[in-house]
Amino acid sequence: MTVLHETSQSLSPGDVVELFQLDLSPLGINEIWPFTKSNIDGQKRITFQNIEYVPVDVQSKGWIATAKGQFPRPKIVISNTMGFLAGLIFEHNDGVGAKLTRLRTFRQFLDGEAEADPTMHYEPEIYYVDRKVRHNKQVIEFELASAMDQEGVKLPRRTLLRDTCTHQYRIWNGSAFDYSKATCPYSAANYFAEDGTPVYDPENDKCGLRLSDCKKRFGNQPLPTRAFPGLLRRSV
Repeated sequence: MTVLHETSQSLSPGDVVELFQLDLSPLGINEIWPFTKSNIDGQKRITFQNIEYVPVDVQSKGWIATAKGQFPRPKIVISNTMGFLAGLIFEHNDGVGAKLTRLRTFRQFLDGEAEADPTMHYEPEIYYVDRKVRHNKQVIEFELASAMDQEGVKLPRRTLLRDTCTHQYRIWNGSAFDYSKATCPYSAANYFAEDGTPVYDPENDKCGLRLSDCKKRFGNQPLPTRAFPGLLRRSV
């Protein structure tokens, strides 16, 4: 019997800690958001396996498989007060295809505890966002599905464009650039028209969303384009 199972079957096993990682890489975003329930440890950030988890208001259910042999389809409700998820949903088809990992351990095994042990955890449970169930100012609720439960579904559910970037470019409001809805990181004072020619009036600064437009603005820096120039054209 392993230490983990001995702990779970003891009279005083300690607090079970749920840790979540929302991986956005299937959506083309190189970012992972680790979070945990806000009522853990007085709403302080906790660390496990050298990963720091941000406390948020989150509830989840439906992780246990049914006797009918169907794959679980858990639902997770996450606070929307930070606004992080709202941006994700706005830009990326309700977050469909994002990978969510649930990891459970006991509080005494967390980093910094007397019995800290990064190997003491249950098997990670990996799911993908299948659909958005609810969205308001307070919360966003997702229904999850395992990869095996998505037969015939290709992840991510995102249109891959070979020649067109899907970033939102900055907008000139008459006196300054408005970045409130911009996702493109370009902020320099070199301006280009939509056809790629240099211009001097910021009002005429428009991005043509081509790879060449990205190169004009970022030069030899890593290009943040969301186009997929490596895609091959298929002949019919």
